[in-house]
Amino acid sequence: MGHGDWAAFGELLRQSHISLRDDYEVSCRELDIMCELADRRPGCLGARMVGAGFGGCAMAALLPDATGRFRRDGRRGL
Repeated sequence: MGHGDWAAFGELLRQSHISLRDDYEVSCRELDIMCELADRRPGCLGARMVGAGFGGCAMAALLPDATGRFRRDGRRGL
């Protein structure tokens, strides 16, 4: 992040989620779906589960100009 390589940062987030899901088996299908859907949205750098796992939370890192649309689309279920 200190070097401004946001694409690499996003890929690390995605790979971290995949590792938690596959290697540690601490994710759940609902979190996987939320992260997959977030990753497909314009302006999303990457998404992963956070918290204790087994039904915790998901976070998505967004470009600043993507936050409004991401929020609106999420409310509409897109």
